[in-house]
Amino acid sequence: MQESKSHLMVDVKADLRERLLLVAIKLFAEKGFAAVSMRTINTEAGTKNKSAVHYHFGNKAGILKAIFEWVGKQVKPAVQDLWLQIEHQNKDEMSVQELLLVLYAPLILIQKIPQCGHDIFKLWSKLLLDSNEDTNFMDELFQSHFLSVHKRIAQQLPEKNKEHLRYQLNHSVFGFIAGSAILDSKILENIKNARIDDEQEMLFAFIDYASGGISNTQASEGKIDILFWREYFSKHSVLFG
Repeated sequence: MQESKSHLMVDVKADLRERLLLVAIKLFAEKGFAAVSMRTINTEAGTKNKSAVHYHFGNKAGILKAIFEWVGKQVKPAVQDLWLQIEHQNKDEMSVQELLLVLYAPLILIQKIPQCGHDIFKLWSKLLLDSNEDTNFMDELFQSHFLSVHKRIAQQLPEKNKEHLRYQLNHSVFGFIAGSAILDSKILENIKNARIDDEQEMLFAFIDYASGGISNTQASEGKIDILFWREYFSKHSVLFG
């Protein structure tokens, strides 16, 4: 007798471990990590073995670890191919804007993973906001990718504060993830121009926005009246500077 299809419409013909991962991604994305039990994952995956999740992953932290390992494997060949193409075409003098596209390329690939790309972004966003789990979202592949882009942009911007650059690159990635995760939110329906219908145009609008800050080598502090803001925030019990 065939197992019935799960409530979440995950392919029951998929490998059981992968099916459990796909169901976990969807549930975590919809309800948050803390709100989903291992039993619920088993039930929604349509498994007959009540201990299947425990057998494959041990605990919920093990499920998260497995999810991001699985995500990394999905895009690893394409990321490796990207760097091979860059080297093959001798693209040594890439603009900051194009290097940001290189940085976001794995994220764009993840978005397009069948069945779960958008859910992965929603899961990521929720974990960044409210999880205390010690989860390595970016494995060695992504860390290496990030550092390679950072090095190239630093070479393009020799006057740029390297610590500021790394901070800004990290937060541009967080912004990409969180911004992509809420694109289908009802809230955006009432915010004019919160999204652009053309995905490519929206991507380049974001790159324009991010590159504008990242390319800036002038410290903002010199353009701000520090004393004014210190007094203002102090008046409202906020320590500034």
